[in-house]
Amino acid sequence: MATKPRFSEKYGYKKVNTSIQIEVMDESLRTAIWNGIYKTFLEKPYHDRYISYDSDTGILLNLLWERFFKNPLDEYDPDYYFWTDYLKDYVLNNLWYEIYDLIEFSINSWRDKYSNLNKYISIFNDLLEQNASGYRIIEKVVTPITDEIEISEISKAIEDTIIEDTVRIQLVDSLEKLSDRNNPDFRGSIKDSISALESLFRIITKDSSIELSKALKFIEEKAGIELHKALKDAFIKLYAWTSDAEGIRHSLMDYPRLGFPEAKFMLVSCSAFINMIMDKYKNQIDLSK
Repeated sequence: MATKPRFSEKYGYKKVNTSIQIEVMDESLRTAIWNGIYKTFLEKPYHDRYISYDSDTGILLNLLWERFFKNPLDEYDPDYYFWTDYLKDYVLNNLWYEIYDLIEFSINSWRDKYSNLNKYISIFNDLLEQNASGYRIIEKVVTPITDEIEISEISKAIEDTIIEDTVRIQLVDSLEKLSDRNNPDFRGSIKDSISALESLFRIITKDSSIELSKALKFIEEKAGIELHKALKDAFIKLYAWTSDAEGIRHSLMDYPRLGFPEAKFMLVSCSAFINMIMDKYKNQIDLSK
């Protein structure tokens, strides 16, 4: 939840930071991220200053030391204050993308013994929003998507427990390829997005080779609800952009300047379309294998 402007900001005595932080991280955002790490992953020992090796925090710090920071294991220090100083210095002084690497690694390495991980992700997403970060955590991936509606559509499509695993996996693959900060694969992301939609249609129709127009007609007849013609035509044309008659994505591969905007658009669009199909027709359509 975004914080309301303070008195000094509301009445112009202090400038409000309204710029979205993409590929940059100011001092306020760094401090907020450090506070988030301190409150979530750094559990203070009850009796002494040393972190138990088999505690959730100890396991995470061992993994950080060995696999993230690439340090010798025999030099690992379980001292609580060593780690607060070490991680604080890293967050406040390293490059912006290395901080997001740290968050992503920590989230994916956390042993979710007491089901705290979703709460931790929520804490980080709140502080990212409050400090105008252009990134959010979706499915344990730090993702450069700034619009809350877009985030909601992608998250809902991935987290919907009714959707078959194949659809969910393809959406997650699309998200990861889109969000890879070192080697993004925008074409691969687009292909995975449309493949997720194809998989849903094949599950619904129980036809492994059905075309989109026929799948939409099947859904309408099965549910007894007509889709708006303009909506159908728009998605059929969008689908055609990624496919030829044999389903090979040659036109997509030949397009010379595919980038993040196109890949994000396809992921959000396919997620939203999947959500619409599920919301409207899940009670009328048999999703069993």
